[in-house]
Amino acid sequence: MDDLNPPNSMLEFLKGVGLAIALYLVIYAGLWVALYTADLVAFVLTGVPNSSFTRQLYQLWLFGIFAFGLVQWLYVLPVAWWLQGEGKVWWVRGLVAIAIVVSLLNGLAFWQPGLLPMV
Repeated sequence: MDDLNPPNSMLEFLKGVGLAIALYLVIYAGLWVALYTADLVAFVLTGVPNSSFTRQLYQLWLFGIFAFGLVQWLYVLPVAWWLQGEGKVWWVRGLVAIAIVVSLLNGLAFWQPGLLPMV
């Protein structure tokens, strides 16, 4: 039997897709928690809601969202390399396929903002 094309390769590919989606959800949730924690700390230290520091944090967070297509590779590639070392080739293919789609959509939203309306 060929190791690169197991009989359940579609299931393995979908597991990689699910892993990618789970990574994105964890990263987004972590960014929100970090942002709100920093906002709370800034409010406690300064006593000023929506201070200039907080606005700078929001701008940094928005830049992170816009640069998400590039930044995601900082955590997708190590996971892909680890999975490759474990011999889970189809997981890697699913993970990288979703990462490429997210990068392309992010680039499209950045360069043509009217093309993909935000909900």
